[in-house]
Amino acid sequence: MAVARKWISSLLLGLPEPLRSLRTLPVLGNLAHRLSRRFLPVNEKVWARVERDPGEGLWLELNPRTGQHYMHGDVEPAVQKILAERLKPGMVFYDLGANIGFFSLLAARHPLILCEMHSDANDKFLRELFGRFGYNLESVDDLHVLAVPQLVAT
Repeated sequence: MAVARKWISSLLLGLPEPLRSLRTLPVLGNLAHRLSRRFLPVNEKVWARVERDPGEGLWLELNPRTGQHYMHGDVEPAVQKILAERLKPGMVFYDLGANIGFFSLLAARHPLILCEMHSDANDKFLRELFGRFGYNLESVDDLHVLAVPQLVAT
């Protein structure tokens, strides 16, 4: 079953946008949604490589239903361009609300000090985050993650 889930995950992640948009059709979309939920758990993730610059070659653990933009390198292209042009060795980079750490991984390609700030940090999340860094970087010696627990209003 695990092999089948990986196959389905990779298939979903690689579907072109026109096929993905079939899900918006009234009857066919509902059927596709139900089938995908039946065969693939909601929180399923699959490792995929970013296909285009400047993140080309980075490995990310993505949700196959929502990770296409990351895989294709289409996430906030203006921010990616600015990071590629302006980051210099020795700089400190703060990634506030870092989500899956995509921009942090881009920044970590430079020898700099990297800080991430997460409001929803928990043990599982931090293990996954460090897993992504370990998967992509030769050394994590200069990696500093600042995890801020979510504040609860009283």
